[in-house]
Amino acid sequence: GIFTLDNIKYRPVIESPADAFKLDFGMIKKLGYTPSNKKYYIYIVIHPKFKGWVKIGRTTNCLERLRQYQTGCPLRDYKMVYQKFIPNSITVTNIENYFKINIHNNGFEWYKCTVETAINIIENFESL
Repeated sequence: GIFTLDNIKYRPVIESPADAFKLDFGMIKKLGYTPSNKKYYIYIVIHPKFKGWVKIGRTTNCLERLRQYQTGCPLRDYKMVYQKFIPNSITVTNIENYFKINIHNNGFEWYKCTVETAINIIENFESL
């Protein structure tokens, strides 16, 4: 699409979905939005009843986040199988958005893919 910023119109060059989200956040910053300077972990949670699905999320405290899942689960069988510290909240958002665009999901942070695929996307996100 064509974006208008300070009465200047331009058509961005987007080579991948990740580029689209990087551009969007650049636009938001130019419009005066200040992104959170919180530092997050991005994590993957699985549950044995949801085979083939992974939960991708963000938190500032992995142990507390897993406890929150377990609260609603009488068997306490959610497992956090991966976590990675990401010092930039925009990068975390870009990773989450990449999953939303490219991996089948239920609309709520659960994605139909293997743990290995999810880890590979997160670990190699900047090169996608």
